[in-house]
Amino acid sequence: MGETAMKWPEPVRRYLETWAEAFVEILRQIAAPEARATLVAEGSELGRAREETVSGFRARLACSGTLAGRQRLDVSLVGLKALARILRGETGEASGEASAADHEAAAQLLRQVAAQSAARLKAQGGGEVEFREEKDDGNEWRSAAAAALRLEGGAPETIMVVIEIDEGLAGALAARAETSAAALGNDSASSLDNEGSNLDLLLDVELEASIRFGQKELLLRDVLNLRPGAVVELARQVNEPAELLVAGRLMARGEVVVVEGNYGLRITEILGPAERIAAIRG
Repeated sequence: MGETAMKWPEPVRRYLETWAEAFVEILRQIAAPEARATLVAEGSELGRAREETVSGFRARLACSGTLAGRQRLDVSLVGLKALARILRGETGEASGEASAADHEAAAQLLRQVAAQSAARLKAQGGGEVEFREEKDDGNEWRSAAAAALRLEGGAPETIMVVIEIDEGLAGALAARAETSAAALGNDSASSLDNEGSNLDLLLDVELEASIRFGQKELLLRDVLNLRPGAVVELARQVNEPAELLVAGRLMARGEVVVVEGNYGLRITEILGPAERIAAIRG
C-alpha cells in the first residue's frame, strides 16, 4: 500500500497496512467514499510529515490482548480540522486554529479507527486485540518503526498522520508472526499428509494469473463518462511493488520487468506454499 512498504519487517508492514485500511474504511463509512491512503516508510516526506504534526494532535495508545506495546498517532493541524469536518459532515476548507470541538471530533474518529484496526487484527487470526488511550507522560519514546500515512480524497486538504510503534509492540508483532507461522506449518503439514493424494489430482488444473498495478473505486457516473484518452489515477505509487494474483487471490509482490518484449514480474515477496494453497481454497 505504501511507496516504500517493503522496507519494514513483514509483521510491521502488515500492521501498518491494517491501520491504513482501517482509516480508509472509517472515512468511507462516514462521508468520504473516495478516501484513499498511502504509507511512506522513510525519506523527505516522512520528515515533512513529522514537522507538520508538531502543532497538531497526538493520541497515544496502549495495546493489550495478544499484542502488547504502545503506539502514537500524530495528526497535522490541517488534518485535525479536516478529520473533524468529515466526522461532522461538513464540506469545504477550514481556516484558523483548531477548537476544542475539533480536537474532540478528531479523537472520536481515531477511536473508531482504533476499534476497526483491532477488529481487523483479530480477523487475521491473532486473537483479541484492544487499544486504549493513554496520556503522554513525557517519558522517552523508544520508537521501533515509523510511517507517514497520507490520506487523500476525503477532504480538500491532504491529511498527514505519523504512526509510530514502540519496541515492545514491534517485538510482540514479530512473536505473533512466528507463532502463527509455526501453527500454520503444523496444520498445513497435517492437512497435506491427509489430502496429499487429492492435491496431486489438482496439480494440473489451470489457474488464471494476473498482475495488478493498482486499483481504484469509481462511481457509476464516472465509469459511464470514461472516454478514449481519459486517465484513471490508481491508488498506488510508481515505485510500489506490483501484485501477482492467482485465481483472484494475492500470492506475491514484485517488480515489473520486460522479458523478450513481454511484460513479466520479478518476485520479491511471496506467500509460503501452505499459505498459497489456503488462499486459493478461499
